[in-house]
Amino acid sequence: MNQIVIEYLDERAWRAKPPRNRTRTVAAIFSHVQNIRRKWL
Repeated sequence: MNQIVIEYLDERAWRAKPPRNRTRTVAAIFSHVQNIRRKWL
């Protein structure tokens, strides 16, 4: 799944400003998920 996101998500979307009341960019969410998975291993 991560590979699909990396390949097909437009580069501008990674750092796009989140909608109001949201604080994380797509890149921040992706990074968070990766870090949590690493803790499970």
